[in-house]
Amino acid sequence: MYATAHRVVRGEREGFHAFLHKHGVHYVWPQDPWNLPERDPGELLWDNTSLPRHGNRVRSYLDVIAPDTISAREIDTALTALWAQLAAEEFGPKGAHATGNDRLPNPVVYQHGSVVLRFGVELGLEGTRALEMAQLRAAVDPATARWEQVVQVR
Repeated sequence: MYATAHRVVRGEREGFHAFLHKHGVHYVWPQDPWNLPERDPGELLWDNTSLPRHGNRVRSYLDVIAPDTISAREIDTALTALWAQLAAEEFGPKGAHATGNDRLPNPVVYQHGSVVLRFGVELGLEGTRALEMAQLRAAVDPATARWEQVVQVR
């Protein structure tokens, strides 16, 4: 599974795009799945775009990469763990001014169990990464993603 959400800008308009790809239950899961979207994103099963697909500037993105058989709970746990670290950076004693070893890199590749998350923001959004991730998360978390109902029907 490769689910991704992007905050995109075209001129004065801003919107969100989300996509869901699946690889199939018999797909041999690679040892290094973090770059799977570039190598083999899988079959596109669902998309939701508010602006034309091409020619946009991506302000932020959140990728969820996991075997198709993964449970929604495991995805939720991974998303919550990354968000908690980002929130601790933003709202902790040093706040958004934490530097060096105190901060997760931007972009970050984060693995929790079988779930790999990739998350990045443009420099203007770095001080609010936890909020940005929360907004993108709604589109890729099986608990809230609109694609979950569509994919179950197939």
